[in-house]
Amino acid sequence: MKVSNAHVLFLTAAIEGGGAEKHFMRLAPSLLTRAKSRHLICLKQIDRNVRPNGLTIRSLGWKSAKDYPVAIYRLSKIIREESIDLVYSFSRCANLVSYLACQRVSRQVRIVMGINSQPGLAYDQQSSFTGWAWQNIKRWLYPHANLIMCNSLSAYEELTCRFGCRTENIKVVRNPLPLNQIVRQAAVTVSQFQTIPDTSYVLSAGRLCNGKGLSDLLQAYHRIHKDVRESLVVLGDGPLRGKLQNQADRLGLSDRVFFTGWVQDPVPYYARCAAFAMTSYCEGLPNSVLEAMAVGAPVVSTRCTSWINVFANKGACISVPVGDVNDIAGAMQSVLIDSSLRQRLKQKSARVVQDFHVDKVVSERNSLLRSVLEK
Repeated sequence: MKVSNAHVLFLTAAIEGGGAEKHFMRLAPSLLTRAKSRHLICLKQIDRNVRPNGLTIRSLGWKSAKDYPVAIYRLSKIIREESIDLVYSFSRCANLVSYLACQRVSRQVRIVMGINSQPGLAYDQQSSFTGWAWQNIKRWLYPHANLIMCNSLSAYEELTCRFGCRTENIKVVRNPLPLNQIVRQAAVTVSQFQTIPDTSYVLSAGRLCNGKGLSDLLQAYHRIHKDVRESLVVLGDGPLRGKLQNQADRLGLSDRVFFTGWVQDPVPYYARCAAFAMTSYCEGLPNSVLEAMAVGAPVVSTRCTSWINVFANKGACISVPVGDVNDIAGAMQSVLIDSSLRQRLKQKSARVVQDFHVDKVVSERNSLLRSVLEK
């Protein structure tokens, strides 16, 4: 089928949020622009009329797990009424809804699923019935996709070895990085975002939850805080915030560690930090690392994804073993006291991030989507 004859639908779980939502807002308006019709759908409620590049996003009214049947019914109705030929969904919830909705339609619909983290990440960090159920749902779900776009080699290996997906149906793709926009964001003055310490600081950013290694970060910072002048700033919110704040108090760091809560735009923080620290146990391709490198922040990261090995081999970051508090502390201290090391990291990372320019990523994904349509 030619793209010009195709009706396509993009489905995301939410408009605002983490990496998957950012990808959706950056990519969808530029994908398959020559298609006969394009429809942008969001599972969750939309508080306002969002129009990325003039395209209207409709909501399926999903609020919680009990709304899955309604969302599936509404999406299947749209697929039938609009004669949709291809559905490209982002995130596990959207992937499940898109597949089940397509099964209710009495015509063939091509299904492309986007995965922006390790498939087993969230539920390897907890023992619960929900975690067990989702692992089994994904083992059943992912092999049905005509194409899966994942953003790391480690996710690719997990999809083939653990979830039984065919290698020819999986492609490793890069995250979109709007470099020009990030440069503008980095220029925002201090008065335009939340107050941070007057001195320079080490920065961490992300959801405060299991698997992010933030307890390790606090322990590592505790080991070096008397030898460095930099404070530690933690951007983000989540279920572990209270526990992490209590840990900082027990370590005697209440006057050196700052928890900002959720931040709308973290880029100005990246641009002003002395070092950026990622201590996760498992990731796909962290946007925070890419954005930090894009504005010249020296990055210290655990080897939580295959991409960190790539960046480290190119001299764009310092990598340390996952969960190794001593190595995390040593790497942060080295970056903070060695100005020549910081400069080398800045120069190397500036070259690396060019490969993630949003225009290159759009071209790559357009080619993959066309190949699915034309099969």
